[in-house]
Amino acid sequence: ITGGNVRGDLRTVAGSGLNLEQNGLVDGDLTLGGVSRLDVRAAETNGVGSAWGATVDVGGAMTVGDGCLVVCWSDIYVPSAPHFTVGSLTVSTDGVFTAFSRGGSGSYGKGTEAYGTSAGHVNVSGGGHGGKGGGSCMSDNKWWGLTNDDALRPALPGSGGGSYGERVIGAFGGGVVSVSATTGLIRIDGTITADASKPGWYGTGGAGGTIFFEGAQVQVGETGVLTAKGSNASPVSSVTSQGGGGGRISVFCGQPWSATVPKGRVKTQEEPFGDDAYPADFSFAGTLSVAGGILTGDCATRGHPGEDGTIRFTHVNEPAGLLILVR
Repeated sequence: ITGGNVRGDLRTVAGSGLNLEQNGLVDGDLTLGGVSRLDVRAAETNGVGSAWGATVDVGGAMTVGDGCLVVCWSDIYVPSAPHFTVGSLTVSTDGVFTAFSRGGSGSYGKGTEAYGTSAGHVNVSGGGHGGKGGGSCMSDNKWWGLTNDDALRPALPGSGGGSYGERVIGAFGGGVVSVSATTGLIRIDGTITADASKPGWYGTGGAGGTIFFEGAQVQVGETGVLTAKGSNASPVSSVTSQGGGGGRISVFCGQPWSATVPKGRVKTQEEPFGDDAYPADFSFAGTLSVAGGILTGDCATRGHPGEDGTIRFTHVNEPAGLLILVR
């Protein structure tokens, strides 16, 4: 489907698949049932206007059922990504919403280029995003894949890793899972991942990507998993390979956010809010990780791990209102 529009509900059946390029609109509900799959592929952007390379607008509820898969593909050469705007979102226990290895391209072969805003430098470093990619022990960390993007409202995929030798592939960075349900519920009982891929032999790690959710209510159950991890260094013991940096996870809940909302109405912290903090708007019982890639073999003494990424939870309070005193 290219620029597909559906007037009414869209419901898949077992074994079916949908492939959406660029933009799509579903007026009603979008339900993935049986064992079905939806792929959304971002187009290259020029950085003018919308930052998104693909948009999916669902007027009603979006449901990812058990055994179903949503795959978000960023452009591997430029930092464009898909974005979902939905009435509400439910990801069931065995449902998966993934951007695994769908970020910046790793380099291929010695002397070639990795892609992403902070791509790993050829030969010596892992990709960067929320955390820096591991730097070379040969150059005083000169070629770290540096951090980039906004910790509160991230939108960029992870950068790819460099490579050390011929016919070698650096790891791909993680992509972007970005969903807005500003007046509805986001319920996650399944797996959300934007991890980087593993590098090939002699390759360096890629950076974790982005997970961004904003909803009036956000609930993550005990089986809910959110990860945007950088990938590990090459397992080749003789190589000074580096790990990729961790990605970025950010969750907004409560009232809709905008750049004009007063700072006094916004509460942000690095840990999930307790269940008693905003019981009507937020609950969290799952797991999450933005770990940087580790080192293996002799790399543990010759290379550098990637730094961990960032996690942010933000609640937007209601306006205080107007008080009039009459004497």
